[in-house]
Amino acid sequence: MTNKSACYMRLLLLAGSALLLAGSPAGSQVPDGQKPFPTAELRAPDRTISGFPVWVGADGKLDRLVVVAEGFDLYQEFDPPALIQRVRPLAEALWRSGVDIMVVDFPDSYGSPDQQAPRLTQAIRAGAEAAGAKVTLVGYSAGGITARWALSAAEGSGSPLPCRALITVDTPHRGAWINPALQAMAVRHGESQYWLRLGAGAPSLKGTGLTLATVCQANSSVLPRLKDGGSTVHFEASGRAVVSAGPTLPQAQAHLVDGAFGTPRVTLELRTPRGENALELVVGAHIASSNPPSADVKYQAEYSLDGGKSWQPVVKDWSIPRQGDEPKDFWSQSMCWGSVVLPKDTTGPVRVRFRNDGGKAYLRAEAHLAYRTQRQDPTRVTFAWSEEGGEKQAARAVAQPSETWTLPTGRNVRTRWVEYRPEP
Repeated sequence: MTNKSACYMRLLLLAGSALLLAGSPAGSQVPDGQKPFPTAELRAPDRTISGFPVWVGADGKLDRLVVVAEGFDLYQEFDPPALIQRVRPLAEALWRSGVDIMVVDFPDSYGSPDQQAPRLTQAIRAGAEAAGAKVTLVGYSAGGITARWALSAAEGSGSPLPCRALITVDTPHRGAWINPALQAMAVRHGESQYWLRLGAGAPSLKGTGLTLATVCQANSSVLPRLKDGGSTVHFEASGRAVVSAGPTLPQAQAHLVDGAFGTPRVTLELRTPRGENALELVVGAHIASSNPPSADVKYQAEYSLDGGKSWQPVVKDWSIPRQGDEPKDFWSQSMCWGSVVLPKDTTGPVRVRFRNDGGKAYLRAEAHLAYRTQRQDPTRVTFAWSEEGGEKQAARAVAQPSETWTLPTGRNVRTRWVEYRPEP
């Protein structure tokens, strides 16, 4: 089964589940005078509830509400109508059966579940009050994690949410493994370099106890778990940092030196912040590859270290292969990415050029340059865990790029948290 076919199968199953849980009457029809969803674009929401857009079902009654929580929006580009469009088969099936749809769009899709949950909680309570009944909650992708967090937090506080059921679609309940090159493009490396301006000079701040900290969160699946009977920890630090052109379109446009987005050719330029040695280049592009795509079109991603006089390949002659057994419809966009180790002592600007011979437009492009930091501060690594004797903590200041040590863990060990903190 193709990915697209599998997606539609999940949507159809979800539509049936949501209809049953929302109490849909059999054979409900679009009433006279009520326009069905247009075939090209969805109409505007019928109303808002506490600021959240709502599409009232085809029966015209707000009484069976499904609340849809947005998933991870990499480029912060999907507003509620666009989110509805992404799940159009489901939206139409629900709407035509008289089910009402509320979409919860998170202003910052990069927020953690505990940060997103209050907004979803507000929507659920307001929606249930307006509909006069409990809602059915649908979490799409990361929205499913946020939905679980909101429900659990509300129940733990003694005030459960008015929700009759939770349905999740493509939600990574046990975490997700993502190719490292794609991870480099997904996180906001473009915002890792910043200036902090204080309203006072160093002499006046001396002795005030001011502490500045940068807090970074990581998927818990990449952190080591302690075990019973002693645990060996091996720590390694790469001594690398990243400077980026992207991943958002405005961040990439700031590095544009030739071509234009929306055309078949885009060239970006970036350099290390203080003339450090560049080590590796990771690039990616989002292409309008057409429906259906042509296997004859060749896509290139190249880099130049001499201002564009000569080019070396990162991705060479990439194409979209066609299969013998294919669906009748295609997603009309494609992703092309790759990485390359740069020559030794690369310090100057690095140009990255994306092009193809089929006239296909580049909707977005990005480049991430890994470089060697000028110095490497020691890191204090702290593990907190629980065992039969109670809660424990142990910390170690690591001064070398690679160190190994043992923690005296007992029985029935459960890792609570791990902290990496730079030492001054």
